[in-house]
Amino acid sequence: MKYGSLLLVVMALVVTIAVTPVSGEDTGTITIDQLLHTDIPGPISLSPDGNYLVYLKSDGAELAPEFANNTLMLIDLSTGVERSISGDSETVLSFALSPAGTKAAYAAFQKASGDTILKVVSLDDQSVTVPRNVPGALLSGFQWLNDDELAYLDTESAGETITAGYEDDTIVFDDMPDPVVLKKYSLLTSESEAVSDNDDVITIWSPSPDGRSILYKASENPEEWTSGALFRYVLLDTSIGKETFLFNLTEGYEDINAIAWEPDGSVVYIERMNNGGMTYPVRYTTNVLAYYPESGEIEEVPLDWDNGIHIDLFNEDVELEPFNGGFFALLANGANPELAVYTRTDSGWDMKVLSGIHAGNIFAIETTPDGKEIVYDFNSASNPPQLFSADVYGSTILYERQLTDLNTEITSEFGGSSEVIQWTGALGDQIEGIVRYPPGYTEGQEYPFVFVIHGGPTYTDFDSWRDTWEFPYCLISEMGAVLLSVNYHGSTNYGFDFAESIENGHYYDLPVEDLLSGKEYLVERGIIDPSQAASTGWSNGGILTLALITKDTSLKAAIAGAGTAEDQAQNTNTNGMIMTKMYYGDSPYQDPEMFLDILPIYNAANVTTPLLMMIGTEDANVEPASAIVTYRTYLEGSSAPVRFLMFPGEKHHPTTYVHQYRKVQEELDWLDKYLFSAS
Repeated sequence: MKYGSLLLVVMALVVTIAVTPVSGEDTGTITIDQLLHTDIPGPISLSPDGNYLVYLKSDGAELAPEFANNTLMLIDLSTGVERSISGDSETVLSFALSPAGTKAAYAAFQKASGDTILKVVSLDDQSVTVPRNVPGALLSGFQWLNDDELAYLDTESAGETITAGYEDDTIVFDDMPDPVVLKKYSLLTSESEAVSDNDDVITIWSPSPDGRSILYKASENPEEWTSGALFRYVLLDTSIGKETFLFNLTEGYEDINAIAWEPDGSVVYIERMNNGGMTYPVRYTTNVLAYYPESGEIEEVPLDWDNGIHIDLFNEDVELEPFNGGFFALLANGANPELAVYTRTDSGWDMKVLSGIHAGNIFAIETTPDGKEIVYDFNSASNPPQLFSADVYGSTILYERQLTDLNTEITSEFGGSSEVIQWTGALGDQIEGIVRYPPGYTEGQEYPFVFVIHGGPTYTDFDSWRDTWEFPYCLISEMGAVLLSVNYHGSTNYGFDFAESIENGHYYDLPVEDLLSGKEYLVERGIIDPSQAASTGWSNGGILTLALITKDTSLKAAIAGAGTAEDQAQNTNTNGMIMTKMYYGDSPYQDPEMFLDILPIYNAANVTTPLLMMIGTEDANVEPASAIVTYRTYLEGSSAPVRFLMFPGEKHHPTTYVHQYRKVQEELDWLDKYLFSAS
């Protein structure tokens, strides 16, 4: 099909979509609106003296500024009093706590004007100043360099190309990016100046507590897709501009790692990725390096933990939290990360896994400089998140104190429950999953069943409340279903070999076997009715759903969000080419016969399950054209209804409220029609 014809098809699909929320009866005690307005706490930041906790409370997930309601909150830990720092007429996009812990700077979208501005607020008296001449690049993200200066990244552009008086916006594929350098902005003089003079792209960076040093990593082309990008790790002396090279590491374009300093600046910790991938690197596990600026020594911290550091793609930079003399770390342990403390001693490193009533369900942590007090995010698959403070004695968390009272409507109305289960899956390996039970669940009764499949594939379903537009677990379970989220082969937090196992042609078969064996396990336990089963997922969850329905023809309904079942059109997308290189090595153009036995699209005639597909028109992870090819092939080959929706202007994750609402409404309606209401 020619490009112009394809564009007409896309436009025809787009214009059929309503632009206001679809009306309908509530699916249970919790409404779609309540789900989309779930309170999400984080990131969190603790003042060095332990007196103040500042955190961002988001009213909903991933919404664009004009639809978001993000409030910067302050808790006085000595009194327990909580108040908002930001105003009702603005939504906070990012914030940072000053090194002394007395001020917070935040960038906020102004709802009336549509502008984004910077504000600085005193935590002691809540007085607010609005700095002048703030660079636009700073508003996209910043950190404090010292108590009077903010550091940020900015592009050193060579300038726009002008042709005959017009700006030339021609796109050049694989063109080298302009350098991205560090700059600083003075709150006293309202002036900016460069801090680094690098000619490559800085991606991740962290200033020392005194602001005299910045450790950063940079690459000439971070999105190099042929074989991964070579990153250099550098310590920059901000006073004289001297750079000290640490090491090089080839990494993938989505490899986001933490760089964190001890409060006294004597040590900086670096998460180091352990990459797999056949011809392109992908992070499977992470360990920790300790760099000592004074001596220049680098050592690998002996974690004494085979699976390495906890990896959470949607909750980055919470894995390490240093104190003077060591650090706390969340350790990879499948669905329930372990919290451990590592302390330097004269004889080496001492490691203790911490115990406590919330152990295994802590998903973010802050600490005081002495490591004796912590603040953390506790939640589970059936309990929305709350922030707590506690004391640490040896290997025990004690005196837990709840700091927040979030999501009161959901916590009072939701009656479901959950548990983590294990069974034997592909290759004889133990597979772990999260089962969510509907309100009023009765043991011994068989219930309708829904797979809710995570994306990635290098992600993990945690024993954690992640109910959003993407995965409306509570709404589906309130319809009367038992849900299973499977950490299939390829998932992270189960060790390097488990994540690597789907390479070399096993992207589909091993995960699908894990899904089917998990379903069979619940059947054997008498929990679900196998004749009333369905599947839903987004991203790789949608991809696996499209594969699953070619193998399990008993499924009554399927929802594939941002998914595809083919690889040729998908390879027009850089992300698609990278995924192919990670898991197959060769593309369909290099070895077409290999893909005939792998890709689900060639088994579309097997599909008997009513299928709903959804994707954004600007998705850069799953190529919309690839989804259209899949839709058309399944529509022709399947003997069941196939419906396809495209959300105008949306990328991989919808960021407008109306499209998030529509996605959930369509999903619930599809399940109601073909799973719950079908005779």
